[in-house]
This record gives sequence, C-alpha cells and structure tokens, in this order.
Amino acid sequence: MCIRDRLNTLEDRVSDLLGEALKVNKSLLRLNLSDNCIYIYNLNDICKALIRNKTVTHLYLSGTYLEESAIENLCKAIRVNKAIKMLDLNGCLRKSDNRAVVIKTLKDNNTIEILNLGRNYLRDGEAKIIAEILTTNSCLLYTSPSPRDLSTSRMPSSACKKKKKKIQ
Repeated sequence: MCIRDRLNTLEDRVSDLLGEALKVNKSLLRLNLSDNCIYIYNLNDICKALIRNKTVTHLYLSGTYLEESAIENLCKAIRVNKAIKMLDLNGCLRKSDNRAVVIKTLKDNNTIEILNLGRNYLRDGEAKIIAEILTTNSCLLYTSPSPRDLSTSRMPSSACKKKKKKIQ
C-alpha cells in the first residue's frame, strides 16, 4: 500500500465520521471545511449528511475541490435543508457544468442569505443568470473581487429584496 492509498483511507474515515456525526448533531451551527484535505469524492458523505442535519446554518467550503457527485449531493442538501443561510463556495466550482448545477439549484432557493461565489471565474452568461436570481429571491451575493470576476463583483446593490448588510 503506497502513502497516497493510506491518505485516501484516512480521508475516507474522516469523511465517514464527519458525515455520521452531522446526521445526529443537534448543536453545530457553523461547519468550516475550507481548504481541507477531505476533498474530491470524500466530501460526498458530508454533503449527504447535510440533507438530514437541520442545525448547520453556515457552510464554508472555500478552496475545497468538489467533484460532480459531491456537487449533486450538496445541491440536494440546499434544496431540502432550509437551515443553511450562508454558503461559501469560493473557488469550489472550477468546471462550468458544476457551476450550472449550482446556479440551477439557487434559482429555487429562498433561504440562503449569503452566498460567496468568488474565484469561480463565472462567465458572463452565468453572471447574468445569477443577477436574474437575485431579482427574484432574497439571496445576498458576496463575491471577492478578482480581475476575472469583475462581472459578478459589480452586481447592483439593489438586486436583493432584503436589506443588505455590509460584509467586509
């Protein structure tokens, strides 16, 4: 067994443990998995657990690579779990197919109030769809400005129905 195989096994165990704990947890409000070592297929268990967990309100996944099956389970959790109010996907959606799935899910979501899509290099068409979403629901979009994300960081402040809070 090579070192990488051992690391994958360890990552599987950590993901399994976190997933099982999330299914029964009644007190965790903020789950920060940003820039972690549990990535690719391992995040699947955690995303599946978020479907059942009703306490996590803030989910930070910034810098975590999400493969298609994890994106699908995350989107299912977003559709079912109305407790999630803040979703940080900064740099997580590298493939346009993954961005499209998340954007489609956000169209029907009225519970997420803070959404970070920075460093995902949204294309003009994707930014326009997000702008349309913002005019129809109460989602607050926060993106970190970068040269490639200028189209999303310049969203008009009147796009959300709810009164926006200033985020630094």
